[in-house]
Amino acid sequence: MSVARYQYLVQVSALTGDDTGPSPAGESSRPPQPPQLRSASEARWDRIRWGLLVCWLIAAGAAIVTGERASSWEKVRTLVAAGEVDAVRVVGELPDRGTGYSVVEVHWRDGSVGHRAAVIQVRGRGRPGPEAASEGATVVLHESPSSRLTGLQRGLQATQDQDRSDSGQLLGWLVPSWLSLFAALLFFAGLAVLIAGPQPWRASRWAWFWLQVPPIGGIVFLLASGPTPGVPYPRPPHRRLTGGWAYLLSLPLMGMLTTYRW
Repeated sequence: MSVARYQYLVQVSALTGDDTGPSPAGESSRPPQPPQLRSASEARWDRIRWGLLVCWLIAAGAAIVTGERASSWEKVRTLVAAGEVDAVRVVGELPDRGTGYSVVEVHWRDGSVGHRAAVIQVRGRGRPGPEAASEGATVVLHESPSSRLTGLQRGLQATQDQDRSDSGQLLGWLVPSWLSLFAALLFFAGLAVLIAGPQPWRASRWAWFWLQVPPIGGIVFLLASGPTPGVPYPRPPHRRLTGGWAYLLSLPLMGMLTTYRW
């Protein structure tokens, strides 16, 4: 066997964590070690893993505080008419003498949770473009959304704003763009721990790779792939989920996470 071929098989074996090829002595063939037997290098990786887990918890808290749930125009109309919402912020309305169309965002809070709905305002001969559908706006109004809402409830505080804030998505929540970027960095940092760190617990490297459906899968990996305070040690440690079964398991999990409204 050529040296290049051997090195390639070593790298594949180290990534998968399955005993399907040659491996460095004492590394990929060694079962995960209990906390009291882990080396200094493994302990350092554990601290990195815990740090990333704390960062994920901070990101989840920030998503609840700063994020908004995607909602609908019908929902905000119903809440305003029932008097359950007494203040809204309307972004992107057409000026009084403006013509054309605009995708208008309506923001409000229901308790401690923020919500956002999109509606299309049309004036004159304007026709909505394809970007309206991409923002979830399907209802078309020929008057300003703020005037429509204030007509449903006297005393409603309707604040108008023209500055749209960039946003991303995190588990169905609309969050500031900086938070979605932070979550993406945490996800790739978790992948780095998976590839370069010690042998993970409970599943092979390839299995954890398929199960890292962001962000839930990444959080579970950081929590369960090694010793974590409060999480019991796996018994027996040498039995782990393999990549093929994990891939089959990830398919319904991915579909459930993408369709469930958190």
